[in-house]
Amino acid sequence: MKKCLACGNLQEAGNFCGSCGSSLVDVENTPTTSDQNPSAGTPVQPNEQVQPNQPYQQVPPVQADQQNQWSQPNQQFQQGQSNQQFQQFGQGQGQPNQQYQQYQQAPPQPNVHVERMKEQSTMFFNSFVEYLKKPSSIFNNGEREFINGIISLSIFVFIISLALFGAVNSTFGFFGNSFIIFLRVFFPALIIIALIVGVVLFGIFLISMWFGPNNSLKEVIGFLGALTNPVSMLAVLALLFSFIAPALGGNLITLSLVLAIFIVPLYIIGHLLSVKSKAVDSFYAYLIYVAGTSVAFFILMTIFTMISINSLMGGFGLFGGFGF
Repeated sequence: MKKCLACGNLQEAGNFCGSCGSSLVDVENTPTTSDQNPSAGTPVQPNEQVQPNQPYQQVPPVQADQQNQWSQPNQQFQQGQSNQQFQQFGQGQGQPNQQYQQYQQAPPQPNVHVERMKEQSTMFFNSFVEYLKKPSSIFNNGEREFINGIISLSIFVFIISLALFGAVNSTFGFFGNSFIIFLRVFFPALIIIALIVGVVLFGIFLISMWFGPNNSLKEVIGFLGALTNPVSMLAVLALLFSFIAPALGGNLITLSLVLAIFIVPLYIIGHLLSVKSKAVDSFYAYLIYVAGTSVAFFILMTIFTMISINSLMGGFGLFGGFGF
């Protein structure tokens, strides 16, 4: 009987093991210890000849501590890889859910233009109330109130134009369509009054530049806009009465225009010339302003009157005989 020292296979004939290919030895020549523990001997390499009577050297078994030292790092490495893969898998599965939660929890972004309009409206309301109580305090903050001044003047022009339409519609509404009267009165009035306000602003600016402290155009707009706030309140009354009592509404419209076009600008010019007056006497500055603006107003009012009459009499075009 022959035995393989490498794998312990027993076979009756042959020089090499049929299982692993190692050399075989006779069982009679093998020490008894190898029968009890065949795997404890030195493994025989293939094609290695073993002497029949040569004892083999027993290799001491590997200690359990050494096996643990070699196996624990491998186990830790494998566990680390598996944990890392599990974490990555969990993160990969959780990312869409986290993004969805963030999308749900994120508040909607406000509209920038709407927020700016709200902020500007709040600032204008506070400015309107402040200068309605103390109008003369505008001379310390003229340029800072430039935007609010533009808004105030625009509101005044719009209200007066609408009041003019109300007065004309209440008087001549029985003779035509109210919508046609609105188109042929409101828009021409809006354009003419806006031009008149522009003439007033430009006149104050020229007087300040030539005879006064040389204020900027932004300051002049801030001055006139703030001092027109009380007149705008009167214009609101004119608008209401223009539909109820056209005669009273017309008188209030005239009073509002006189205050906004003549009285308030003269007050601004008087204040500016009192702060600083140049070579020409302030009296002549008044005369120059009144003469220049009167000529400009006469031209504009003549154009407006002709447009209104032609419109009401059925002239050509939207605004009458001028073909607009």
